[in-house]
Amino acid sequence: MVDSDVAELIGSLLDDPGPLCDALSRYPQTVIHGDWKLGNLGILPEAARRIVLLDWGQVGPAPPAVELGWYLAVNSARMPVSKEEAITIYRDGLQKRLGDRFDESWWQPQLDLSLLGAFLQLGWPKTLGAARGETEAVRQRERSELIWWSARVREGARWL
Repeated sequence: MVDSDVAELIGSLLDDPGPLCDALSRYPQTVIHGDWKLGNLGILPEAARRIVLLDWGQVGPAPPAVELGWYLAVNSARMPVSKEEAITIYRDGLQKRLGDRFDESWWQPQLDLSLLGAFLQLGWPKTLGAARGETEAVRQRERSELIWWSARVREGARWL
């Protein structure tokens, strides 16, 4: 369902995720929720402008985009904006929050690696959906997902 270069890289990282973990460890870390999906997000009334995160069972340290990668992979069929728009919104919010501490020199590599990691974790349901989805529309959506994520895998691979 994916090109051989993508399949080979994912297969090798499934056998030994060490190179990805080592690469991600080179970048700034934060506390991540670990399961940032729509089912674990609550939005308080607009006046409060806050999001509540539920189910903190997978909390841990990681570069910030690890959370974003998981969110994009697990919520892709239900997102109100494109993945590119979500990345831009997240990046802009992070830059605003960090101010001078935000640096493009660490943002792009950790984003690329985080998206590679997200596909490593959640590429299997996309592949299954592309091959055996309930309808042709689902199969087509998941095939499009595989194309988008395959490009992200290749971008992440250059930072390993």
